[in-house]
Amino acid sequence: TSRDPHVALNDCLQIFRALCKLSSKELPEGSIADSLDMRSKVLSLELLAGILEGAGPQLQTNDKFIKNAIKKTLFVSLLTNGLSPVPRVFQATLSIFSILVAKFKDYLKNEIG
Repeated sequence: TSRDPHVALNDCLQIFRALCKLSSKELPEGSIADSLDMRSKVLSLELLAGILEGAGPQLQTNDKFIKNAIKKTLFVSLLTNGLSPVPRVFQATLSIFSILVAKFKDYLKNEIG
């Protein structure tokens, strides 16, 4: 069965936002590197990187995805996690930023700067 492209895009946006929120959650003080909270944060960041890396032309040029998902939710996560003292979190965040520069720079010039 073929799906309505608008429904598929909305599903994608909801999943993307949920991963952004999960990656932005604060870790409990004294969290260890192998705690469930830490693994959830790192996994959500890695999944976000995978989504952005695999984004085709439809997502790369979709105004709703860029304005609502990337600018409003992903950047909050990047700002939060970009200051993390945990190497795995910082590395995953830097990977996402690199993908944004490579694939979305035409639409995010002000934000990347």
